[in-house]
Amino acid sequence: MKLPCLLIVPALASLFVLNLACSTAGSDGRSSAANLSSAARFEIEVKLITAGADACQKLGLGDVAHVVSADAAKELINTASATCGIVSRPRIVVTEGGVAFITTTTRTPYLKDYDADAQPVMDSIEHGVHIEATPKSSADDRANVAFSIEVSNLLEPMRSAEVTLPGRGKTMTVQLPLVVSRQVTTSFVLGADEAAILPMGPTTGDDPVRAVVLRVRRIV
Repeated sequence: MKLPCLLIVPALASLFVLNLACSTAGSDGRSSAANLSSAARFEIEVKLITAGADACQKLGLGDVAHVVSADAAKELINTASATCGIVSRPRIVVTEGGVAFITTTTRTPYLKDYDADAQPVMDSIEHGVHIEATPKSSADDRANVAFSIEVSNLLEPMRSAEVTLPGRGKTMTVQLPLVVSRQVTTSFVLGADEAAILPMGPTTGDDPVRAVVLRVRRIV
């Protein structure tokens, strides 16, 4: 398992975007109707546990990704629903060897610059959750799933800076947003009655993601 890493990158713009896609191409980049009909399929379900550390401190999420029973995951989700927050993603069906992409992002506007007439020039910065899941068959109808999860948050309040407009000698204020990203890459072997819990550690923002709960079920 690759430990979570912290990246700070310059930000660039609020609108909620949900984008779901699946790739079912074979290893050679091609797929046929026969291959698709015979390949195993997997249903992937994702839930995000959100809110601040104080509200979630009693959940016992821990610091290490781990596998729990479906009943334990349900109890965790019920508790989180009452004390924190839960964001549920639609279930996605992906063919074995394909990649399921689950993305939930927000675009936040900010004041980037001023034009020649001293009018504000706006831009936007994207932040949120990006998940990739690649399932493969394992023994006893279990699923070996590789996950890559990135959670990015906009640091608020935004920093600001003073700029002098060329030819005008006038001082104006612009915004300099920053995004903090935390990424986890790992894999699990999961049965239909199990779930993976991936704690994301402390993250920033008004509604930070504290953990990701993933379930995978093989479809016969």
